Amino acid sequence: MRLKTTAQYQSTGDPRNNAVFRCLWELKKKGTKIVAYTESMGFYSAFRLKRFGLDGVIDVLFSPQDHDLPAGVSVENLRRLPDEFYELQVALLRGSPGD
Repeated sequence: MRLKTTAQYQSTGDPRNNAVFRCLWELKKKGTKIVAYTESMGFYSAFRLKRFGLDGVIDVLFSPQDHDLPAGVSVENLRRLPDEFYELQVALLRGSPGD
């Protein structure tokens, strides 16, 4: 399944009310491994996966490696929440082939 715009799967509350979530969950219940690929970097992709309730539905997420931060900027300065908030709890995050 390929989604054309984020408007098709934007969170409006409980992800179980979302048609994409329900479709993927039905496939997963039947034993299908769900793999996703994106051209967005890992940090942003992981955040979106969690935001849309797909961590645990998606088994593996392939995305490009994150870029380096500018000199003088650290991850600790950018993040306001604990590290585990930004990390996937179930899905595996893998680099894109060729990275």
